[in-house]
Amino acid sequence: SDLLGSDARTLTNHDAHAMSTWKNAVPRREHRERAQPQQRQRLGLLEKHKDYRRRAQDFHAKEKRLRLLRERAALRNPDEFYYGMEHTSRTRPLRNEESRQSGPRTAEQALLARSRDAAYLAMKAATERCKAVRIRERRSAVLAVQAHRTHVRFADSDDELDVGVEEDHSESKMTPARGNIRPSTAATRDLAELEQRELRERTMRSLIAQLDMERLVMGRGRKRRIQPARGEQPAVYRWKKQRAR
Repeated sequence: SDLLGSDARTLTNHDAHAMSTWKNAVPRREHRERAQPQQRQRLGLLEKHKDYRRRAQDFHAKEKRLRLLRERAALRNPDEFYYGMEHTSRTRPLRNEESRQSGPRTAEQALLARSRDAAYLAMKAATERCKAVRIRERRSAVLAVQAHRTHVRFADSDDELDVGVEEDHSESKMTPARGNIRPSTAATRDLAELEQRELRERTMRSLIAQLDMERLVMGRGRKRRIQPARGEQPAVYRWKKQRAR
């Protein structure tokens, strides 16, 4: 009986192995990607019928909605009144409606807005400073090259030396070709750009100081202004001393 049981188990395993091998040998369906001719590759994947159905349904849904809105606008009574008209304007209705719905900002929201503004201005000021440093480095390199620039000309006689000097003078008087920028023009342009960058950085730094002072003034504690704002300098306040616990 044991021998018969072992033979049966062997046959069962053999049949299972044969079935799995036969199942793997059967050709299966090939899942291809969306075919597109080579000359139409620039148009993307080939559109199938389901893509067309989804696109058509979306288009008709939007078309139906627009038609309904046009009908409502055509059938609307011009003398109709609703309470939203009291808080809107004909020039900028969206802005007034949003401001009415949002309501006045709280102190925490105002502080957060000023902090974000200060962070943005600090980022822009750092950008202007980096650009100004890059311009200064470029100007320093150009000035260093011009300081060490020499023109050596070898001549066998005094006549050849005189001819070379005349050629140098004639070349210096010639107008540069189109597309070439004179060194003086480039230096002037860099200097003007450097002044603009520095002015922007100073302006942003002063705005950051003003925002920081406004944020401190909006905070807690009794304070007194001892100096008004002067130009780019913010106002100066003095806070009442509080005893630390």
